[in-house]
Amino acid sequence: MIEKVCEECANTFIAKKTKARFCGRACKYRHLGRSKTTELAGQRFEKLLVISFAYSKDARSYWNCRCDCGEELIVSNKSLKGGKKRGRIQCDLCSPTKINKHSPIKMQYNRSIKSAMKRGREHSVSLQYLWELLEAQDFKSALSNSKLLLRKSSSGSNGATKALSRNPYLASIDRIDSSKGYIKGNVRWVTLQEQNALSNYGTELFDEMCRLRVDILDKGKVHV
Repeated sequence: MIEKVCEECANTFIAKKTKARFCGRACKYRHLGRSKTTELAGQRFEKLLVISFAYSKDARSYWNCRCDCGEELIVSNKSLKGGKKRGRIQCDLCSPTKINKHSPIKMQYNRSIKSAMKRGREHSVSLQYLWELLEAQDFKSALSNSKLLLRKSSSGSNGATKALSRNPYLASIDRIDSSKGYIKGNVRWVTLQEQNALSNYGTELFDEMCRLRVDILDKGKVHV
């Protein structure tokens, strides 16, 4: 038996081994978590960027991370370092094998990222934000109140996938102000045909065409 001083709480304790450094498991885990707080912060593990230390539990340290898609999550150091070898460092929303409620809009989300990169625009909206926006719109177009079509999954024949991608009522992400990027307050869900019309003719001409169409219908000059 040896009397030693705990490196964490500075209290004396009786140790059975000469290598003992802590008076108990609580001090050991507390010290372990603190000693690793600067080890991973700022590091990137594929799609995850480590922001800060979260907490320690059962000899593991947990970290606040942000995925490239904008989602924030807490990941253990073991998962971060172990996942790097397996090539699966990402949040559940970005996992190609993860099927959840966000899956139907992943295609549009990925396209918006590519569009922002191509045009040099900011892209700060997350998949979660776009889904909540879609729910707020009751899964209808912000312009015409038309029911939006969503992809159920990525499975299916190539022909069926191509046919779906050309469906005029497929949900599409539109920037309200085209001079700005994909940021909160500047995006809305519309149909693919509305998106194409806005892209080809601009907002002013699109609005004028809609007004003319309404005037004609009100006057009863055409049959519908």
